[in-house]
Amino acid sequence: MKYATLVILIIFTVNSFALSSGLPKMTPVNKRTNPVYYHGNINTNSNKIHSIAVPHILVHRRRFQSLFNHKHTHKTLYLGFHSFARSFVSLARLAYCQKVSILSKNCSICSTVLNKYKTFFIHSINENKKRLFQFVILYSDKKKEVVITFSGPKTTQTNFFSKVYKKGFQKISKLGNVNIEKYYWEIYSKYMRKALIKNTKKVIKSKRGSYKFIFVGHSFGGSFATLAAYDLVLNKIIVNNKKIQSPIVYTYGLMRIGDNLFVKKVNSLFKVVRIVRNDDFVIRTPSCVYNSSLHLFRCYRTVRRLVKLYPIFKRYFIIYRRGVKNYRRSVLRRIQRKQVKSKFTHTNIHSYYSQPLGTLIYYSQNNFENYKVCRYVSGIPICEKKIKLPKTFSPSVHAHYFHVNVELC
Repeated sequence: MKYATLVILIIFTVNSFALSSGLPKMTPVNKRTNPVYYHGNINTNSNKIHSIAVPHILVHRRRFQSLFNHKHTHKTLYLGFHSFARSFVSLARLAYCQKVSILSKNCSICSTVLNKYKTFFIHSINENKKRLFQFVILYSDKKKEVVITFSGPKTTQTNFFSKVYKKGFQKISKLGNVNIEKYYWEIYSKYMRKALIKNTKKVIKSKRGSYKFIFVGHSFGGSFATLAAYDLVLNKIIVNNKKIQSPIVYTYGLMRIGDNLFVKKVNSLFKVVRIVRNDDFVIRTPSCVYNSSLHLFRCYRTVRRLVKLYPIFKRYFIIYRRGVKNYRRSVLRRIQRKQVKSKFTHTNIHSYYSQPLGTLIYYSQNNFENYKVCRYVSGIPICEKKIKLPKTFSPSVHAHYFHVNVELC
């Protein structure tokens, strides 16, 4: 009897082992695995997965499969972002059109855009008889969308690009005590904010409050789009609806507008999609400063070199680097005293890295088909680490996104 029981126990153990060996093994997550990025091509079928690599997370095969069956899948988010960004560039372009042209639909893109959206409100800001800033509120009852698109100075008005960052930051209590560039806040608070809030409330009262709110902008317009979305959500004028991912911001050649606390709060509230081309050096301002005598932008590889030639930017970099591990105030002081090793100066203290704001979709030079979704490490986008800045360059590249001059109505 004892032997019979022992035989049964052995058979049961062998069968259990055989069954368990047929199951897929749980693959442990290796935290030290090198960062991977999603690569895609906009001409390919967006329903197909072009890479098995999922950025930011490493998952077991079962979880990987279920992830792509979910509504908010990786392919829906990232493959959708670039395709929507391509379609919304025309809305960013519309903001550069004159008010009269938009109302009469007398512009090259007006008929195309305004066949899909209806104009709700247009607000222009003029300075010295030049139209420098404008925002347009549009809506579509069919799509259930409200679009607010912004524009700013064109690249032909190059003096503004350096002028903005020379004024420094200002702490704004109305925006949760974040630091905003003074020039941006002066324009926004004095000329835009009141009209924007008033007419956004009108849109909501017109039974369109449940619509998806989309903010769009190129260059300075992208900065104002981000600032406006943050202001309206923070002050509970627009409801943050994660189910329909509202609001969402699409920017092209976004200019820096706030400090790292601003970036952190924006990322916690809503999605920002940043479309950037790697040869657009205007977005590196003030790392790249406009030289009025040469009529060209001039770039500086390190903070030390830039601050030495332009002491006015010293305070900017002190505040801008605050909150990022590699960019503390003490580091900047050590650079200025020439006490930092050369290898550190040439790696971590480059002045041209962009902020870790939103999702950065990075396009190769003169090519808007292949893109890369960047991953941030210590506040630095990895795909920007190897970028090389020329000493001088023309800013005209900044105006061209998706093979069109966005600033040309």
